[in-house]
Formats: sequence, structure tokens, C-alpha cells
Amino acid sequence: MPNRLLTTILLTIVVCCAGLTVGCVYDDDQAAPSDLAPGPEADSARAVDRPFVPLADEPPPVAELIAQGKAALNERDAQTAHEKFLRAIVFDADNSDAACGLVLADGIIVLDALVALPGQLEDPAMPGKSGGIGENLQRVVQTSLLPPLYEMLAMIKITQNDPHFSFWLEHYPLIIDGDTWLFDLGKEWDAADMIAARGYTYMLLGLSDTLLSLEADFNWHTVFNWDYGFGGDIDQMIINICDLLIVLLTDEDYPNFLRLNQEGATLLPKAGIEWGRGLRDLGLCLDLARAESDFQGDDVFGYIDENGNHAWDVDERMHVPYFGDLTDAGTVTLSLFQYYSQGIGASFLDGTDEDIDPDNPNLWNLNELDMLSFHLGLGLPLFDLEIDFGQFFRDAQPDGLHTTLLLLADLIKEALEADGGVR
Repeated sequence: MPNRLLTTILLTIVVCCAGLTVGCVYDDDQAAPSDLAPGPEADSARAVDRPFVPLADEPPPVAELIAQGKAALNERDAQTAHEKFLRAIVFDADNSDAACGLVLADGIIVLDALVALPGQLEDPAMPGKSGGIGENLQRVVQTSLLPPLYEMLAMIKITQNDPHFSFWLEHYPLIIDGDTWLFDLGKEWDAADMIAARGYTYMLLGLSDTLLSLEADFNWHTVFNWDYGFGGDIDQMIINICDLLIVLLTDEDYPNFLRLNQEGATLLPKAGIEWGRGLRDLGLCLDLARAESDFQGDDVFGYIDENGNHAWDVDERMHVPYFGDLTDAGTVTLSLFQYYSQGIGASFLDGTDEDIDPDNPNLWNLNELDMLSFHLGLGLPLFDLEIDFGQFFRDAQPDGLHTTLLLLADLIKEALEADGGVR
């Protein structure tokens, strides 16, 4: 179970990194959010540009619109659900159920846009070379991803303004394969789940601004046809990904891949803050879930209240989407993931207005992974290396990520191979 959980977390990050590219900017002068506050991007539902919604002479009650939106989400009809929940927000701008419904509808829209992204990348004028892929990525993300992502942030804030927020959904088939539901997130959505959704949204925006800051032309066919080794030995999978990075970064046809572009000096610092917020939220949502005192049996994400005291106890396991009730080892893996999210997130926010400890550097040491390596029995070769993630984003250099990633890929590959190769 712990290996399965870690692999899914890693694959989620890999899928996001492969699929998303460019982002949008927000006002740097806005106040930084507290740990429990929503992000600063929008002060209300009205802050998001929305399509025109014609109003009927006698509009249906908000409750009826919400019920219709839920029914559409149950069938994974994101467009209909979005329309119904959006009409409900127009009539009642503070309705947390309508806001949550829009978050979930937008979540499907974002996921579907990511899934469709590879088919929109190739330049017809240069088949097989993926020329102009950077422009294609920017166009797709700006038109298909950024609007729902920023709407999600604004809607999440509305749910957090409701101290009694709770949204019940019979089914939420987020990921499907034909008629098969692979990932159904139906059940009760509450404040902890909204923080998780906010973390997911910030990380996608952070990745967007990161890649918008860099030269993004590369050979997509190399990425698409690469043998990643997913599902096999984890060491071999990491080596295969390192080999891919080395090939992409040394491709003579794309010498500037991941070097800073003209907008990078402005956008990259914003990206670092978004990455930090996202990682912070992914750690925070676990604390919020464990602090709940309501019935946990119908929660999307919560703890298993084995002694029935309506409080999380340190020896109680967690219930998470897809995996269901975690084992003790799986719960430890989840706690380690929270620990790393908070530590790396603090490094991203180091030196910014949201620095959690302004008087001291928040560096992250690579040997912190030793706990996870020991827990999973991986035996990864680790060493003492302090990493300041925030510095890279604060002090953007013309070389961007190009040389750093190339050196890191070489280092990780050599370390794994020197440790005895693939086990």
C-alpha cells in the first residue's frame, strides 16, 4: 500500500508537469492569505470573468438549480453542471453549495483539457518535429485552463466564508475510462477538501507561470513515445525519467529549452509563491481533516474514528480517495507526504512576503527523504544537500532551469546506478 500511494502521488505530479504549461498573473500588492484564508486572487465571485448567463423571466429557485447541477455532476456532465451552478451564483452570490459545485465542475473541465492537450501540440507545418510547441501550449492553456483555475480560487473562497459548509454529492466520477469510473469522489465535501482543491489549483498555476517564464519549445514526440517504466521497478522508472530529461535538454534542435524568456524575470517570482501556497495547502488539508469532529464515514477525505469519540487520535488511520481505508503503513506514508509538502513549500516561500520564518532561512535538505526511503524499503542513496527552492524563483537567472535540471538528472541517475543499479 505505501508503495502504491507514493507512486500515485509521483505520477500525479508527473502528469501535471507534462500537461500544463502557462499561467496568468495576479496583483502582487494584494494581501497574503493566512493558512486558513483563501488566496488573494479574487475577493468575491464577481472578481471572475464569466460568460453571459441569460436570465429567465421567472428563474427557477436556487435550490432547484443546485439539484440540477448535482445531477449533472453525477453523470460527469461538467458543462451542464457549470451552467446550473453559475446561474445559482448569479442569483445568490454567497451560496457555498453553488460555489462548490462550480469548483467540482471546473475540476472536470481542467482535467479534460489536460487529457486533450497532447493532441493539440503538434505543429502541422512541421510533422514529427513539434515545432512551435511553446506557442501551442500557451494558446491551449490560456484559453482552456486559466479561466476555470481562477474561477476555482474565487469559488473556494466563498465556501470558506460559510462556517457550516458541507456539500453532499452521490457521485463525482472525476476520472473515467469509457463507461468505467476509475476515480469517484462522491460523498461529503467540506473545508478540508476545499483546501486540498486550492492546493491543487495553486500548484497548477505555479507550474503554469514557471513554464510561461521559460522557453517551452521541445520535441513532444520524444516525450510522448518515451518508455517511462510506470508500474515497474521504481528505481528504473526514475532512471528512465532522468534519461528523458537529459535527451530533451541536450537536443541540438532545441538549445534554449527551459531557459528564461523575456517575461521570465517578472513571472518566475510569482510562480514560486504559487508553488509554495499549493504545497502548503496540501499539507494543511490533512491537519484540517484530522481536526474535524463530525461523522467521518461519509467524508471524501477523513480519519477512521475507530473508538467513536468524534476526534482523531494519533493511532487512527486515514481514509483517502481511491485507496479507501489506509493501512497503518499507508497512513505513515501520508504523514510523510504532509511533512515534505510543508517543508518544501516553506522553502518556496522563503524570502517572500509569505515567509513563515522571516528571521531564518527555510532550506530543505535532500537527506530528509531518508525517512521515506527507510519506510518504503527503497534504500535510495541520499546525501546532505541543502536546497533553497525560493532563491531560484526570487533571483531568476537567464539560464533558467536548463543547466540545473541537466545536472540534477545526471546526479540522480549516477547515484542510483552506483548503488547497485535497478533492484
